[in-house]
Amino acid sequence: MKRFISALSSLCLAATAVFSAFPATAAAASTVSAKPSASADAAEGTVVYRFVPDGQTYSESVNVEPGQQVKLNLTVENDPGTAGAQLYFKFPSALKFGRSSKGNAYEGSFQWSPDDYGLVWTCTDGHEQKAADGAVIYSFTVTIPSDVANATYSVDLDENNPKGVSVRPQGSVTEAQDIPYEFHGVKLVVGGGGSGSSSETTPTGTVLYNFEPAGASYTSGNPNTYNVKAGDQLTVNLTVKNDPGTAGGELYLDFGQLTVGRTAKGNAYDGTFQYSTNAKSLVWTCKDGHNQKASNGAVIYSFTVTVPSGAAKGDSYLIGLNSAKKSDNSIRPQDGVREAADIPFELTGLKLVVSEGGSQQQDPADAIIYDFVPDGKTFAAGSTNVVNVQPGDQVKVNLTVKNDAGTAGAEMYFTFDSKLTLGRTAKGTAYDGTFQW
Repeated sequence: MKRFISALSSLCLAATAVFSAFPATAAAASTVSAKPSASADAAEGTVVYRFVPDGQTYSESVNVEPGQQVKLNLTVENDPGTAGAQLYFKFPSALKFGRSSKGNAYEGSFQWSPDDYGLVWTCTDGHEQKAADGAVIYSFTVTIPSDVANATYSVDLDENNPKGVSVRPQGSVTEAQDIPYEFHGVKLVVGGGGSGSSSETTPTGTVLYNFEPAGASYTSGNPNTYNVKAGDQLTVNLTVKNDPGTAGGELYLDFGQLTVGRTAKGNAYDGTFQYSTNAKSLVWTCKDGHNQKASNGAVIYSFTVTVPSGAAKGDSYLIGLNSAKKSDNSIRPQDGVREAADIPFELTGLKLVVSEGGSQQQDPADAIIYDFVPDGKTFAAGSTNVVNVQPGDQVKVNLTVKNDAGTAGAEMYFTFDSKLTLGRTAKGTAYDGTFQW
């Protein structure tokens, strides 16, 4: 049987005017910039964000007391001019998150989601604005419960969020144009930070999970990072430490664009395990529903993942929790009631960074080639073809085919930038048959 390999070239419409990176709506309070130079350790053009307790100067750690209410301001410095951003945060589950409000750094629209701790903003009309050094972007009220354990609680950026973190310039159309940033979180220290074997940022009784490449070392952080090559296949272990004794768990995972192959149970617990390839959920119950205490570094489950063969140098792929299923994750104690008696946990994801991209090979002789082509135009072939357009232009884009050795049908799913308006569609002359769009 003849082998068919399809290659689809995408089309990038590069506008000469401004397109908003996020949907712009209502305007808010104004801010105009001073010279961006407040962060001594920030590279030129790198915007700096910090979590700063209200009325204080920035410090990496701040002493707080049980029962205290702390207002944390998200501030900005060294702003080279930004048109919007998308940030996701980590708030410890042991603390109570309360009221939030917009600050005075930018004029534009803001969207805050307490479900996944995501903050998205777009400056008015998608135009760049330079915020003054120290200006407040957004404020969050955090309550330290009166019965909270003595420990250090970290409030920081969640770079492992699968929805992605980005800071956008005016007219940005690709992630490659994102503005570099630095983020400095804050540690809220209760009772001197506690004692015992718990980690610096982890309350006693909090179980810790890590995604780790099997048999490999990696850069510590959140997420952990590990260099790979395009097409690499590797085993990634979900490990556990600081286990206070657990009877089971349910985690919804996200592997992004990685292909997950073989999976296998590890040695951390004795019991039953179920992994759903569709939902990407891992559910386990320890034998007889009794608590078991895993040794530090023990493997719960292993996943074989494959990096896309067409990955380019610098591409990255995140493995972590599915933020959309955040409320469904749970770690259960013996005879515990779901949710109400769940054990607190933290999961550190893994970022696979491509250090060597895939080879750019010619299309094989038996490959079917599909291209997005503006009507009446030709242009140089590339993985993403680029055509200049003007604001307000209406462009007819054809899906074309070549090198077709004979096909009976196809099913394709496309992505259209949300800033473009998709209008009329029509069948072409390539094939005689039925079409559904």
